[in-house]
Amino acid sequence: MRKLISKVLIVAAAVSGLAVTAALPASAAPTCPAGHSCFWSGANYTGYKWDDGGHSTPNWGAVHYTGTNIPLWGGDGLETNVSSMINRDVDSYVSIYYNSGYHGPCAFVVPNGNVPDFRRVTLPDGTPMNDRMNSHRYNDHCSG
Repeated sequence: MRKLISKVLIVAAAVSGLAVTAALPASAAPTCPAGHSCFWSGANYTGYKWDDGGHSTPNWGAVHYTGTNIPLWGGDGLETNVSSMINRDVDSYVSIYYNSGYHGPCAFVVPNGNVPDFRRVTLPDGTPMNDRMNSHRYNDHCSG
C-alpha cells in the first residue's frame, strides 16, 4: 500500500509563526487553480471547499464555501471551519491567522505548499490550528 502523505514538515518555528508544508503524490493532488489558495472544511481536502481567487481575506466569517451558506469560520471549534488548505501560488507565502484582520497566533504556508490536516499543526502559543483560524494574507510571514 502506498503512503499518501507521511507527515507535515515543520520548516521553521518562531514566536511570530510556523511555516508548514507537505508533499502530495500526483494522484492525490486536490484541484485548485494556479495562483490561488483553496480551503476545505475536512482534513485531507475533503468536505466543503472554497477558492480564494488569489486574494487575501481578512474575515473568513464573511465568506462561504462554494455553493453553500456555510462560512469558513463560524466560531471556534465548529467542524465546518477550515481543516486543510493548499497554496498554489508559486511566489507567495500565505499566512493563516487565528483572528480576523490578520491578527493573533499565525502559521504560514510556503509557496506552492499545503496543510493537509490542521489538527497536526500547533500554533506558537501552544494551541491547535484546526477549526479555529479566521483570516489569511498573501506575501506575509505572520507579521500582522
